[in-house]
Amino acid sequence: MKEGDSLFSNPVYNFLLFKKTGQVSHLAKAIEVVNQTAIAPILSPSCSIKITWLHHQVSLYTNPNNNNNLSAHKLDSYLYCLINSDIIHVNEINNAISHILYYSKHFDLASYEGILTKQIHTIYSQSKRSIFTKNTKSTIRLYKNGGLLLELDLLINLHAKGIAPQLIQEILHNELKFLISTRRETDFSKGQYAIFPDLVFNDGSGHSYSNKLSWASGVDLPIALLLYQAELLFHDSELGRIADLVGLNTTLRTDSSSSGLQNAYFQEGSAGVAYLYYKLYRLTKNPAYEKSFRFWQHHLQKQIMHEEAIALLPGQRPELLSEFWEAKALLHLLPQQNISISADYLDISAVEL
Repeated sequence: MKEGDSLFSNPVYNFLLFKKTGQVSHLAKAIEVVNQTAIAPILSPSCSIKITWLHHQVSLYTNPNNNNNLSAHKLDSYLYCLINSDIIHVNEINNAISHILYYSKHFDLASYEGILTKQIHTIYSQSKRSIFTKNTKSTIRLYKNGGLLLELDLLINLHAKGIAPQLIQEILHNELKFLISTRRETDFSKGQYAIFPDLVFNDGSGHSYSNKLSWASGVDLPIALLLYQAELLFHDSELGRIADLVGLNTTLRTDSSSSGLQNAYFQEGSAGVAYLYYKLYRLTKNPAYEKSFRFWQHHLQKQIMHEEAIALLPGQRPELLSEFWEAKALLHLLPQQNISISADYLDISAVEL
């Protein structure tokens, strides 16, 4: 995390609260930081995404008829240059995927469709495999934090936007087949809770499994969500059956040994897990996912109360403060009563990345 990054989780939090509550005081706090920001390269790539998102969102409320917000366009241009650069190398792919995913979720892609299509064909047309799996000698990371699941999330989203649909569908078919081949039988009596590995070793030494449930480094929950999305894309009920098996298995993992959860944070804690169950329920309407969502929402509330005093201590590490604000934002934004009501204000993709 770069020095300036921790400044931007708090205004994102305030802006999201404004969208939910309508209280102008929250919007004013977000605008104060937006007016202070000048240039994105001083920030990490993921924080650049957050502040660009915030610029665009705030401008919709403060000046909806003005499309010439200079600061927003400076940031926009910075991100555009990143996705327009050579992103074939694996050490650059995480930033590139995040930036392309950001554009594909938030903007009319008419301006970017050509370049995105070109990049997708440049990266994938020869092998029709993931950048993570086409090198059969490397260790394959499955988790979302810089692994295969982040890439597949991007591809499904681009497919839905009509970007290179035939090529992406072929890639997804290949990668889902690979992904499903790595699953194992669980044995709770032996502490083997995870169905999918987090690492696949191609040297014959097998796979590495982690029992952790999380947004970033957990595997089973994001894979369940991915399989449900793929079921809708391919109209394949077998993918839905496997998704049920994986997702419902996670609902039994509610203690620290089977979930690995130790904090409230979004990337690695109960905030991200609560959000995943929210998305699973919204997609499937399975009451088991609503029950798990409520469980982890309550758990998150208790953890926030406990961790707030620590996170707000003077001189606290910037990344800890940033993660705390993200978790607290989610606690306020997730529905307290009827989970079936569409929460239009629940746009936290600035936190997801």
